[in-house]
Amino acid sequence: QSFDLIVSQYALEYSNLVQSLPECNRVLVDSGRIALVIHHVESRPVSLASLELGHIAALLAEDGLIGHARQLAPLLAVSRSPQGRERLTSSPEANRIRDGFNVAQSAISGRASAKSEGADVLHIAQDVVATAVQESLQGDVLAALRRLDDFVVALQDSRLRLEELCNCAMSARSLATMLQELSGRITPLGSRKIDTLLEEGFVLGWTVTTD
Repeated sequence: QSFDLIVSQYALEYSNLVQSLPECNRVLVDSGRIALVIHHVESRPVSLASLELGHIAALLAEDGLIGHARQLAPLLAVSRSPQGRERLTSSPEANRIRDGFNVAQSAISGRASAKSEGADVLHIAQDVVATAVQESLQGDVLAALRRLDDFVVALQDSRLRLEELCNCAMSARSLATMLQELSGRITPLGSRKIDTLLEEGFVLGWTVTTD
Protein backbone atom coordinates (compact mmCIF):
# COMPACT_ATOMS: atom_id res chain seq x y z
CA GLN A 1 0.00 0.00 0.00
CA SER A 2 1.35 3.41 -0.96
CA PHE A 3 0.30 7.05 -0.70
CA ASP A 4 0.71 10.18 -2.81
CA LEU A 5 0.73 12.54 0.20
CA ILE A 6 1.88 12.40 3.82
CA VAL A 7 0.30 14.94 6.18
CA SER A 8 1.33 15.63 9.78
CA GLN A 9 0.27 18.45 12.09
CA TYR A 10 2.37 18.61 15.26
CA ALA A 11 2.74 14.83 15.25
CA LEU A 12 5.70 13.47 13.27
CA GLU A 13 8.28 15.14 15.53
CA TYR A 14 6.86 13.25 18.53
CA SER A 15 7.44 9.89 16.90
CA ASN A 16 10.52 7.72 16.98
CA LEU A 17 12.10 9.20 13.84
CA VAL A 18 14.46 6.26 13.43
CA GLN A 19 11.36 4.17 12.75
CA SER A 20 8.84 6.65 11.36
CA LEU A 21 10.99 8.28 8.66
CA PRO A 22 11.89 4.99 6.93
CA GLU A 23 8.21 4.08 7.13
CA CYS A 24 7.30 7.36 5.42
CA ASN A 25 9.81 6.57 2.69
CA ARG A 26 8.36 3.08 2.35
CA VAL A 27 4.72 4.09 1.86
CA LEU A 28 5.23 7.31 -0.16
CA VAL A 29 5.15 6.90 -3.94
CA ASP A 30 8.06 8.18 -6.01
CA SER A 31 7.86 11.99 -6.28
CA GLY A 32 5.19 11.97 -3.58
CA ARG A 33 4.37 15.07 -1.58
CA ILE A 34 4.47 16.02 2.09
CA ALA A 35 2.62 18.68 4.08
CA LEU A 36 3.94 19.08 7.61
CA VAL A 37 3.42 21.43 10.53
CA ILE A 38 6.25 20.98 13.02
CA HIS A 39 6.89 22.48 16.43
CA HIS A 40 9.48 25.29 16.21
CA VAL A 41 12.06 25.49 18.99
CA GLU A 42 11.56 29.27 19.19
CA SER A 43 7.76 29.17 18.96
CA ARG A 44 5.20 30.71 21.25
CA PRO A 45 3.95 27.30 22.48
CA VAL A 46 7.48 26.25 23.41
CA SER A 47 8.15 29.55 25.16
CA LEU A 48 4.95 29.25 27.20
CA ALA A 49 5.71 25.60 27.95
CA SER A 50 9.11 26.58 29.34
CA LEU A 51 7.52 29.20 31.59
CA GLU A 52 4.89 26.75 32.83
CA LEU A 53 7.55 24.14 33.55
CA GLY A 54 9.25 26.67 35.81
CA HIS A 55 5.97 27.32 37.61
CA ILE A 56 5.34 23.60 38.07
CA ALA A 57 8.85 23.11 39.43
CA ALA A 58 8.22 25.86 41.99
CA LEU A 59 4.92 24.29 43.05
CA LEU A 60 6.36 20.79 43.38
CA ALA A 61 9.59 21.84 45.11
CA GLU A 62 10.20 20.46 48.58
CA ASP A 63 9.60 23.92 50.02
CA GLY A 64 6.81 24.71 47.56
CA LEU A 65 3.22 25.64 48.23
CA ILE A 66 1.77 22.14 47.82
CA GLY A 67 4.17 20.57 50.30
CA HIS A 68 3.50 23.27 52.86
CA ALA A 69 -0.26 22.94 52.37
CA ARG A 70 -0.03 19.21 53.12
CA GLN A 71 1.79 19.95 56.38
CA LEU A 72 -0.69 22.65 57.32
CA ALA A 73 -3.87 20.62 56.74
CA PRO A 74 -3.82 18.59 60.00
CA LEU A 75 -3.04 21.70 62.03
CA LEU A 76 -6.04 23.53 60.61
CA ALA A 77 -8.28 20.70 61.73
CA VAL A 78 -6.82 20.94 65.24
CA SER A 79 -7.42 24.71 65.27
CA ARG A 80 -11.19 24.19 65.13
CA SER A 81 -11.40 24.06 68.93
CA PRO A 82 -10.21 26.67 71.46
CA GLN A 83 -8.03 24.05 73.13
CA GLY A 84 -6.49 23.12 69.80
CA ARG A 85 -5.73 26.73 68.94
CA GLU A 86 -4.09 27.22 72.31
CA ARG A 87 -1.98 24.13 71.80
CA LEU A 88 -0.89 25.25 68.34
CA THR A 89 -0.02 28.75 69.55
CA SER A 90 2.54 27.35 71.95
CA SER A 91 3.98 24.86 69.45
CA PRO A 92 7.22 25.96 67.69
CA GLU A 93 6.68 23.26 65.06
CA ALA A 94 3.16 24.46 64.30
CA ASN A 95 4.40 28.04 64.05
CA ARG A 96 7.17 26.93 61.71
CA ILE A 97 4.69 25.15 59.44
CA ARG A 98 2.33 28.12 59.43
CA ASP A 99 5.13 30.57 58.63
CA GLY A 100 6.47 28.29 55.89
CA PHE A 101 3.03 28.09 54.30
CA ASN A 102 2.63 31.87 54.37
CA VAL A 103 6.05 32.37 52.76
CA ALA A 104 5.30 29.81 50.04
CA GLN A 105 1.91 31.36 49.38
CA SER A 106 3.45 34.83 49.04
CA ALA A 107 6.13 33.46 46.71
CA ILE A 108 3.53 31.96 44.37
CA SER A 109 1.48 35.17 44.40
CA GLY A 110 4.60 37.16 43.57
CA ARG A 111 5.54 34.73 40.83
CA ALA A 112 2.08 34.98 39.28
CA SER A 113 2.24 38.79 39.31
CA ALA A 114 5.75 38.99 37.91
CA LYS A 115 5.26 36.39 35.17
CA SER A 116 1.66 36.62 34.07
CA GLU A 117 2.28 34.56 30.92
CA GLY A 118 1.86 30.86 31.56
CA ALA A 119 0.70 31.61 35.10
CA ASP A 120 -2.67 29.86 34.80
CA VAL A 121 -1.24 26.86 36.62
CA LEU A 122 -0.32 29.10 39.56
CA HIS A 123 -3.85 30.48 39.83
CA ILE A 124 -5.25 26.95 39.66
CA ALA A 125 -2.84 25.92 42.41
CA GLN A 126 -4.01 28.79 44.60
CA ASP A 127 -7.63 27.73 44.10
CA VAL A 128 -6.84 24.08 44.91
CA VAL A 129 -4.97 25.05 48.06
CA ALA A 130 -7.73 27.44 49.15
CA THR A 131 -10.29 24.64 48.81
CA ALA A 132 -8.03 22.24 50.71
CA VAL A 133 -7.67 24.80 53.50
CA GLN A 134 -11.45 25.09 53.79
CA GLU A 135 -11.83 21.31 53.88
CA SER A 136 -9.23 21.11 56.65
CA LEU A 137 -10.96 23.84 58.64
CA GLN A 138 -14.14 21.79 58.38
CA GLY A 139 -12.29 18.80 59.80
CA ASP A 140 -12.03 16.78 56.57
CA VAL A 141 -8.26 16.47 56.40
CA LEU A 142 -8.39 13.32 54.27
CA ALA A 143 -10.39 15.14 51.59
CA ALA A 144 -7.90 18.01 51.67
CA LEU A 145 -4.91 15.68 51.32
CA ARG A 146 -6.59 13.74 48.50
CA ARG A 147 -7.26 16.99 46.67
CA LEU A 148 -3.65 18.07 47.01
CA ASP A 149 -2.32 14.65 45.98
CA ASP A 150 -4.59 14.57 42.93
CA PHE A 151 -3.32 17.99 41.94
CA VAL A 152 0.29 16.80 42.27
CA VAL A 153 -0.48 13.93 39.87
CA ALA A 154 -2.06 16.40 37.43
CA LEU A 155 1.01 18.64 37.65
CA GLN A 156 3.32 15.69 37.02
CA ASP A 157 1.29 14.67 33.97
CA SER A 158 1.34 18.23 32.66
CA ARG A 159 5.10 18.43 33.24
CA LEU A 160 5.61 15.29 31.17
CA ARG A 161 3.61 16.68 28.24
CA LEU A 162 5.34 20.08 28.37
CA GLU A 163 8.80 18.52 28.55
CA GLU A 164 7.95 16.37 25.54
CA LEU A 165 6.85 19.46 23.61
CA CYS A 166 10.08 21.30 24.41
CA ASN A 167 12.25 18.27 23.64
CA CYS A 168 10.54 17.50 20.31
CA ALA A 169 10.44 21.05 18.95
CA MET A 170 12.84 21.44 16.03
CA SER A 171 15.51 23.95 15.14
CA ALA A 172 16.31 24.75 11.52
CA ARG A 173 19.18 22.26 11.67
CA SER A 174 17.17 19.40 13.15
CA LEU A 175 14.37 20.04 10.64
CA ALA A 176 16.86 19.93 7.76
CA THR A 177 18.27 16.66 9.08
CA MET A 178 14.80 15.13 9.26
CA LEU A 179 13.93 16.23 5.74
CA GLN A 180 17.19 14.80 4.45
CA GLU A 181 16.05 11.42 5.72
CA LEU A 182 12.94 11.78 3.55
CA SER A 183 14.88 12.71 0.41
CA GLY A 184 14.65 9.22 -1.05
CA ARG A 185 11.01 9.56 -2.06
CA ILE A 186 9.77 13.12 -2.03
CA THR A 187 10.15 15.56 -4.86
CA PRO A 188 13.57 17.20 -5.37
CA LEU A 189 15.01 19.39 -2.64
CA GLY A 190 14.43 22.54 -4.68
CA SER A 191 10.69 21.97 -4.67
CA ARG A 192 10.43 22.00 -0.90
CA LYS A 193 8.99 25.08 0.73
CA ILE A 194 9.86 25.67 4.38
CA ASP A 195 8.12 28.56 6.11
CA THR A 196 7.59 29.86 9.61
CA LEU A 197 3.97 29.66 10.72
CA LEU A 198 2.97 32.99 12.30
CA GLU A 199 -0.15 34.21 14.06
CA GLU A 200 -0.48 37.76 15.38
CA GLY A 201 3.29 38.12 15.17
CA PHE A 202 4.03 34.96 17.18
CA VAL A 203 5.87 31.96 15.80
CA LEU A 204 3.69 28.85 16.05
CA GLY A 205 5.77 26.35 14.12
CA TRP A 206 7.40 25.30 10.88
CA THR A 207 5.45 24.45 7.74
CA VAL A 208 6.95 22.15 5.12
CA THR A 209 5.28 21.51 1.76
CA THR A 210 6.35 20.13 -1.61
CA ASP A 211 4.95 20.96 -5.01
